[in-house]
Amino acid sequence: MYAIFKFHLFEADDPRVEATMKAIEEKLWVKTRVGGVARYENDYYHRISNDIAAVPGNPWFICTLWLADYFITRAKTTAELKLALPIFESLGDLKGQAIALNNLGIEAYYDGKWALALEVYERSRGLFERIGDVDNVAMAVNNIGEILSDQGKLDEAETLFRQVQATVDAAGHRGLSMMSRLNLGRAAARAGRFTEADELLTEAIEGFREMGAASFEQEVHARIAEAAVLAGDHARALHEVELAELSGEAEPPPALRAALDRVRGYAYLQLHDRDAAASEFGKSVEVARESATLYELALSLRAQETLGGGSGEDGEAQRLLDALEVVSLPGVPTV
Repeated sequence: MYAIFKFHLFEADDPRVEATMKAIEEKLWVKTRVGGVARYENDYYHRISNDIAAVPGNPWFICTLWLADYFITRAKTTAELKLALPIFESLGDLKGQAIALNNLGIEAYYDGKWALALEVYERSRGLFERIGDVDNVAMAVNNIGEILSDQGKLDEAETLFRQVQATVDAAGHRGLSMMSRLNLGRAAARAGRFTEADELLTEAIEGFREMGAASFEQEVHARIAEAAVLAGDHARALHEVELAELSGEAEPPPALRAALDRVRGYAYLQLHDRDAAASEFGKSVEVARESATLYELALSLRAQETLGGGSGEDGEAQRLLDALEVVSLPGVPTV
């Protein structure tokens, strides 16, 4: 039943999905102080009660998490998000709760529910801190910083990324160390500090290459391209887009694909090839819309508006940015 919305056969707010999940909650929730969701009604495995109405079966950790994931996916407000949180608390496994919350925060991020993602990440960080898991505290802080950076709150984001860098460098966690440099480099480029950005991104790509982390190397190439187009260096931007397309083990994920097409479009616009720019912006919008990556969609729609000469104050791009609480975006030179 969970897979019906998880794999997008139907959306989480489809009335049929809502009715199904409500029935699961009502029929399979274990109505004791333990709580949790049973696999099915009258499940005999490890049965401790014959009161099937109250205890339909032994509660299963994964089934309970599936219900919580549904609540997170359906949530449109913080109040709705909080329907899922008591489920995690009832499970008792602090690390399991923290990992699940962090993963659900990632989903909320890509679904464009950034306020929800921030709350989930904060709860995840708190749980990791309680159990002394330094690496995962750093990961949660990094995730919070990524949202703040995308929202244009660069000072707050950079403070968090530097905290992550100091922590993981001391702990010898090379992957997270390179990730912190990637995010610091991206924030520096957004702030117009292009020399600093280039140094950080170069460190990141060399580190990921040494680790054999092709997907991360691909992303750094994309962020170097992004920084180059912000600096007005269209030649380097086009070169790095090509390297990004060649360096990954597979086609870039939709969010990165949309970003690459958009960057290439801006580079063409800087070369005064408006037709080529329009084509790339169109491809970027299409990928972002099909994959429902709302931040990338907003940026690509904004690019189209730039090409058309409109301000877009009342357009779809601005509505999306307002919903994501984006307070500022770096300007891309187009001449």
